[in-house]
Amino acid sequence: MKRVRKSFAKTRQIVEPPHLIAMQRHSYERFLQRDTDPDARENFGLQAIFKNIFPLTDFNGLCSLEFVRYAFGQAKYTVEECIERGMTYDVPVKITVRLITFDVDEETGVQSVRDIKEQEVFLGSLPLMTKDGVFVVNGTERVIVNQLQRSPGLFYTHDNGKSHASGKRLYSARIIPVRGSWLDFEFDIKDILYVRIDRRRKLPVTVLLKALGYTEEELLREFYRADTVDVVKGKFFLRFNPDTFVGIRLPEDLINPEDGKVLGKKGRKVSKALAKRIVQAGIEKVQVQSEDVLERVLVADIVSPKTGELVARGNERLSEEVLAAVEEAGITSFDLLFINAVTVSDSFSKTLDKDLIRLGEKEREEIKQQLQNDGLAGIELDEALAEEIRKRICSRAQIEIYRRLRPSSPPTPEVAQAFFDKLFFDPYTYDLSEVGRYKINAKLGLDTSIDHRTLTKEDIVQGVKHLVRIKDALKDGDDIDHLGNRRVRTVGELVENQYRMGLVRMERAIKERMTLQEIETLMPHDLVNPKPVTSAIKEFFGTSQLSQFMDQTNPLSEVTHKRRLTWL
Repeated sequence: MKRVRKSFAKTRQIVEPPHLIAMQRHSYERFLQRDTDPDARENFGLQAIFKNIFPLTDFNGLCSLEFVRYAFGQAKYTVEECIERGMTYDVPVKITVRLITFDVDEETGVQSVRDIKEQEVFLGSLPLMTKDGVFVVNGTERVIVNQLQRSPGLFYTHDNGKSHASGKRLYSARIIPVRGSWLDFEFDIKDILYVRIDRRRKLPVTVLLKALGYTEEELLREFYRADTVDVVKGKFFLRFNPDTFVGIRLPEDLINPEDGKVLGKKGRKVSKALAKRIVQAGIEKVQVQSEDVLERVLVADIVSPKTGELVARGNERLSEEVLAAVEEAGITSFDLLFINAVTVSDSFSKTLDKDLIRLGEKEREEIKQQLQNDGLAGIELDEALAEEIRKRICSRAQIEIYRRLRPSSPPTPEVAQAFFDKLFFDPYTYDLSEVGRYKINAKLGLDTSIDHRTLTKEDIVQGVKHLVRIKDALKDGDDIDHLGNRRVRTVGELVENQYRMGLVRMERAIKERMTLQEIETLMPHDLVNPKPVTSAIKEFFGTSQLSQFMDQTNPLSEVTHKRRLTWL
């Protein structure tokens, strides 16, 4: 007889009760994509791992092992039989790989395909999740507990004045990927901004930015607003900007060009109201005294148009001697940084001054002479000189980073560049994940594609700029303990990480076998040994803290165990 269920609720039920373990099941199903056609699988879970690891090429470039597809076999026993026999409820994984061997022309170095062999290879077994959301491992029911961890992305914090006796806030930022090197940016008590890669020895952040290909002038223009000073017959005219002029005394009467009336008398300080009237009058340049430009910081190198000699360096303070040399050289205009020490500090300028990665005057002259010998002159010479200086500074910055991270290994420019690119810009070694990319885009207002899961130059530069702005404005940082800055790693992602580790170990073994064995007689199954993958999965399900015996006290304790979060 069918049991009748009556409801005495006053309102009708509209939404069905949720499936309480659906998240676990969906996560693992998406990781396996078992019921999806092999050629229609999305780039996620197992498919993403294989696509990321393969193709594998030997050290000589004579053969390559490519991934084609993967498939699952059938489970040998049912769940009940596995529990009775003390077995693991799993399915065999088979991957189809293609081994391509090449011939290389000794004279031209051109590769040509010699042979292609495609074969299905056994790659161990993967435990299956039952309909109840558990795994049967060696006859016992196990639950993989969800892990709560810090979310990938970009985060800003400060020490709340606890690090130094003065009580001054020291600001910092951190870029956290799912896989790859951490980037830490931090201010010291002297307002110098440093960077740490993987928590190693710190170095000025400008070294990292130069390694990305930026010059000192580009960095100063990126981090500061520039004010242009025009020199006319020994007088200095500053292109008008209200922020710059407030507080400056007028050296001459300021006349409105429209009606000839005096806007401001000689010696009067420019107030916000006067600055507004100057803007309304359409005045673009205003005369200033030499005292108003002295001790301000130059944006770019100043070169004498007559002799080609360097008069002053960029990021150098404008002294009376330099100002006299500028007038004597006949220079008609130069740019100064806008720093008011209130809303805009000189911290980045001081950091750039601390950085010693730069070319000396003698080396610049040698480069210039070499380019002139190559027949370059005029604008072409200037452009080629700037580009060569940029390349050399970039190379030296990359070598400096390499030395900090690999102190025992002597670097060459090529090795240092390859190492640097691999740190943050190689999808094989660095992964922000979609969550990390979304958070960085949201924090910095970027529109980088969500599928771009490595760092970009813009991420790093805008991230540092945002840190400087937060520090100058004395804003509060992010709350690390807020759950908005945490994320849950479900069973699919946890198993994916273990599987990737096993494949990376297997990758090394495959490359060694490619080199040692005869290429002509090689078959794909000779190269692929599933043991590293199998052992990684067995270790995770058997001994990991996240793999726990299911609480079977009662049905409610089972459900709570499967939905539990852990900080382990």
